[in-house]
Formats: sequence, C-alpha cells, structure tokens
Amino acid sequence: MSILEAIQQSSNMEILKNNLKSLIKDYDNSVEYYKHELRENNLYNTDFDSDTDNIIDSVESLDKVKNALKNIITSLNKIQVVFEKIGYSDSTGTTDDCGEESYLQQLDKFSEQGLKLIENFEREYFVSFSNQLYYLTSLSEIHYNNKFGDLTEEIKVTPAAEEMLEETEEYLGSLPEIKTNEIK
Repeated sequence: MSILEAIQQSSNMEILKNNLKSLIKDYDNSVEYYKHELRENNLYNTDFDSDTDNIIDSVESLDKVKNALKNIITSLNKIQVVFEKIGYSDSTGTTDDCGEESYLQQLDKFSEQGLKLIENFEREYFVSFSNQLYYLTSLSEIHYNNKFGDLTEEIKVTPAAEEMLEETEEYLGSLPEIKTNEIK
C-alpha cells in the first residue's frame, strides 16, 4: 500500500468517525426530545393500550410523542445504513417490546455506547456497537408499532456518501479479520 493510499484510507476513517459523531448527536437529541414530550404530555409511564382509559385526551399530544419516537427510529436507521454500507449486517434477530422505563434505559445505554465508540474509534468496537444498534432499532420499531401502529419511513444516501462508504468498506475488508475472542 502506498503512502497516498494510506492517507486516503485514514481520511475515510476520519470522515466516517465525524459522520457517526454527527449521527449519534442527532440520536441523542431525538432521545432527549422524546423524553421531554413524554414528560410534557404526562405519558412517562403510560402504556398506550387501546383498552385503557389512560389514553391521551388530545390527539395533538399523542402526535408529538409519536413523532418524537419516529425521530429516534430515523436517527437509528441512519446510523444503521452507515454500518450496513461498511459491511456490518444484522445478526440480532427480532425482539419483544418492553415497558417505557426499560426502553428509556436502553436508549440511554446506547447513547453511552455511541460516545465510547467515538472516543475509542477502533474497528474492534464496531461489531458490538452494530449489534446493539440493530437490536435497539428493532426494539424501537416494535415499540412504535405497539403504541401507534404501522411505521413508514425512507432513508436516502447521497452518491458522495455512498462512494465514501464503499471506499471505507473496501479498506476495512482489506484489514486482517478480527477473531471473535479478540473483540472488545
């Protein structure tokens, strides 16, 4: 590998890191907004069971919470697209829904894991991060569907981002494989 190629690959990793940092920040903001809407609309520990009298008085309040949760899913899906493009696929399967308190705790733990990934941006941490990402994305979509019904959304990747991610995937693919017992 030439020095020029090494510089390009290092640059791609730095671009990837900065993009993930931005996406994780967007995710954190979405989580905080969701928590705010739950508190603001007195829905923090409310299950949205259609048989319950605790259903929101106002459709507007329900829409705010619904949109806030959808923003979390969109943020997770954007991060997921990045990991899919660099060669990390979903190996977690599906999950069952959980209560609101547990869900909020898992959102916070993922924020912490995202921060750790950015602080220690090494390939060894990608596998565990992507596994947690896929799990939380699946959980969030199930959580949304159980509360509000069918979720629809579409994530688009620009051609420039697509090219950078392909180059990064090639670079990561050229590195020696990490044995499972060596993953941090």
